[in-house]
Amino acid sequence: MSILENAKEAVKLVQQIDNIELYRTILNLQAEIMEVVDQNRMMKNENDELKEQLRFKEGLVFEGKAYWFENSDGKKDGPFCSNCWDVKKLSVRLHVDGTYHFCPNCKVGFRYPPDSSVGAVTRYNPFSKI
Repeated sequence: MSILENAKEAVKLVQQIDNIELYRTILNLQAEIMEVVDQNRMMKNENDELKEQLRFKEGLVFEGKAYWFENSDGKKDGPFCSNCWDVKKLSVRLHVDGTYHFCPNCKVGFRYPPDSSVGAVTRYNPFSKI
C-alpha cells in the first residue's frame, strides 16, 4: 500500500470514529502528502531532463565550425550552431543548403568547406539580394 492509499484509509477510519478534529488533521495530512508526491514527480522529471542535457553535452564534438552530437553508436547528428551553444547553451540545428550553413536563431551563416571567393562567416540579411 502506498502512503497516499494509507492516508485515504486513515480518513475512512476516522470518519467511522466520528472525531471531527482528528478528521480535519488527517485531511490536512493527506493534502500535504499529495503535495509531497507532486513535488517528488516534478523533481524526477527535472532530474531526467538534466541527465538528458548532460548526455547531450558529453556527446558534442566540434568539427568544421559547428557542433555535432555523437551518440553511443558513433553516429553523428547535426550540425548545431556553435555560437548558440557556446553563448546560450542552445542546441539549434543549422539549416544546410549545399555548402552554406545558416542558424535560424542567431542568423549566422557560413560556408563549409569554405569557398575562397566568398567570406567564411556572414550575417544573414533577409533584404539583401544574393
